[in-house]
Amino acid sequence: MPQQINLYSPILLTPKRYFSALAMSQALAAFTAALLALSGWSAYRTATLRHDLQATTQAQEGEHQRLKSALAQQPAATSPAALEQELAAEVRLLAERQKMLAELSRGLVTAGRSHSAWLRLLAQTVPAPVWLTEVTLSDGRVELAGATLQPDALRPWLERLGAHPLAAGRGFNALKVERSEAGGANAETWVFQVASGGGVAVPPAGAPR
Repeated sequence: MPQQINLYSPILLTPKRYFSALAMSQALAAFTAALLALSGWSAYRTATLRHDLQATTQAQEGEHQRLKSALAQQPAATSPAALEQELAAEVRLLAERQKMLAELSRGLVTAGRSHSAWLRLLAQTVPAPVWLTEVTLSDGRVELAGATLQPDALRPWLERLGAHPLAAGRGFNALKVERSEAGGANAETWVFQVASGGGVAVPPAGAPR
């Protein structure tokens, strides 16, 4: 009976040599190529990082120089004593300005109580036989001086002035009336002085009460 031999049987094939010289050479070449690629990439990254570090260092040095220049231009720090002296000077200046404002405001009154309002009221109410020679307005106080041919006309007029809102309820009570020596023979003249908010002055003998 004839026999058949399988020439492709693993036993009959030439065994593969995994660690042959050719295989080792190829592996070494591949490893060398990979190593060279890694070295090139590392060199590139190192150069890039060195460039970035140099740029950052230069920027920091520039900022440091600008900061030094800015600090050099700033005035020197002021001591607490100097600050206290400066504060005291400002307080004195404020007090002086407030005093000046108070001086400038003296004699001024609120709206509706101005000097012009008083003069207008006097011009509108003064009786015909009475004329004014002096009007003084100071710090809300009103002083009047004048003359009259009829002393009896003074009281009703002053009561009318005292009841006006401009008088603020202080009234005109300090009335002083005297006979004028300059009066003619046919017309007897009386001079008077009155102030708002005062007491009642006693007129001389012969003067109207």
